[in-house]
Amino acid sequence: MLLIPGPVEVPFSVSNAGSFVSNHRSSEFKNIVRENEALLNKFSGAYKTVMVTGSGTLAVETMVFSLINDNDRVLSISYGNFGERLIDSIAKKTGNTQFIKYDKLDMRCPSQ
Repeated sequence: MLLIPGPVEVPFSVSNAGSFVSNHRSSEFKNIVRENEALLNKFSGAYKTVMVTGSGTLAVETMVFSLINDNDRVLSISYGNFGERLIDSIAKKTGNTQFIKYDKLDMRCPSQ
C-alpha cells in the first residue's frame, strides 16, 4: 500500500461538488453512503466494503488497526507530516516496529 501526500489538483466539477452539505445523520446521507459502498463492492469484487466518514487521521488509524496485529513486525518509511501520523498510529498498535524518517527525499535515479 502506498500513501502519498495531498492535496492534489482536481477538476472544478469535483471541487464544486464538495460544496454539497448533508447532515451525516440524515437519511439522504445514509443512502449516499450505501449507494457508494454498493458501487465499491461492484468495482472491487468485494463482498462488503465500508466507507469511513471522518478525517484523514481516522482513515489512517482505521487502516492500521484493521491490518496490523498486536505483535506484527512493521517497517514504516516516513517523509513528512502524513508519514508521522502513520508512525504514531502504528506505535499505538504494536511495539514491534522500525521507523525510518527522512528529512530530505532525493527522487533522482542513482547513477549506474
